[in-house]
Amino acid sequence: MRLRRTMLYLPGNNPNMLLRGHLFKPDGLILDLEDAVAMREKDAARILVRDVLRQGQFGDCEVTVRINGMDTSYWKDDLE
Repeated sequence: MRLRRTMLYLPGNNPNMLLRGHLFKPDGLILDLEDAVAMREKDAARILVRDVLRQGQFGDCEVTVRINGMDTSYWKDDLE
């Protein structure tokens, strides 16, 4: 079992934070497409998060993507 002490939320529309968040050595990174991203930036954030995930350079960090709520019209696009 792995103990998670720190989880770092990173806005999905901030390339600098997405690419460098693992340098702070958190146990986990949460790439946020929900509250941290303005409505007008959601499409661009999805593309950025997808591309960063494909690179897969997160060190030992567990990586999670926080999608928009299922009570919104955005979550299906997040999953695509």
